[in-house]
Amino acid sequence: RRKREETDRLSLPTTSASAGVEKCSCIYEGDSINTDVTAPGAVLALGLIYMKTGNKSIASALSLPDTHFLLEYVRPDFLMLRVVAKSLVVWNDVEPSTEWIDAQLPAAVRDGYETMRKQAEFIAGQRASASGGSKDFDRQAVRLMYAHVIAGACFSLGLRFAGTGNRDAAAAIFERVLEFKDLREGIDAVACALRPQSPVLEMCLGCAAVSLSMVLAGTGDLEALTLLKVLRWRCDEEINYGSHLAFGAAIGLLFLGGGTCTLGREPEDIAALLAAFY
Repeated sequence: RRKREETDRLSLPTTSASAGVEKCSCIYEGDSINTDVTAPGAVLALGLIYMKTGNKSIASALSLPDTHFLLEYVRPDFLMLRVVAKSLVVWNDVEPSTEWIDAQLPAAVRDGYETMRKQAEFIAGQRASASGGSKDFDRQAVRLMYAHVIAGACFSLGLRFAGTGNRDAAAAIFERVLEFKDLREGIDAVACALRPQSPVLEMCLGCAAVSLSMVLAGTGDLEALTLLKVLRWRCDEEINYGSHLAFGAAIGLLFLGGGTCTLGREPEDIAALLAAFY
């Protein structure tokens, strides 16, 4: 029977249409590869292969585009993965500061986000003028890219300083968690103007929260615990199981082993953390 099936398959006309049927429709789109499927694994694989090597060539390949035109060709969530992968490569260049987090933003995204902020503050009466950069850009795309890049930078700090209790790294991530929290709650007109869609915001907030607990793992930090309890308290139709899972995991990391354990920092430990919280 198997031999007959092979003979039947080989007897089919070898046209491009029949050849396309044999390909996996998830990976291939005609003669092209669907990078939406292959890119995440490839990016993280590069980061893990060249972890802590400081290879400038690989780091350059993982760098984010710096113009709106080039950014249109990269999905916002892939920007987060590229930030994480690049930080794995240039491990010793990762700094525990808000300035380092801001430096991961492409200039086009940073300028566009600042322009949106100034315009929102002007409309809300918080600014005398709305002078800023170019107004000709996709505002929703800028919101998404900003949120994903900041979340990726926080996760990078979480991996770099996992289990160290580094106060500078914790403070930098803590500030970003508060920023996402304000966007989530829409505390004013400016926050509402800068707020991305709820699913994206919840994912980035959860990522930043877990990153904070990775740095403070096993310390039982009360300030971080208070913030995490506030975040997980919300329960409505916009909050799904994944959000509670992230905040619950963050609280668990904070009290890892009842405060007697922390996270390892060997290459295999970092790879395990990346696989666990990806």
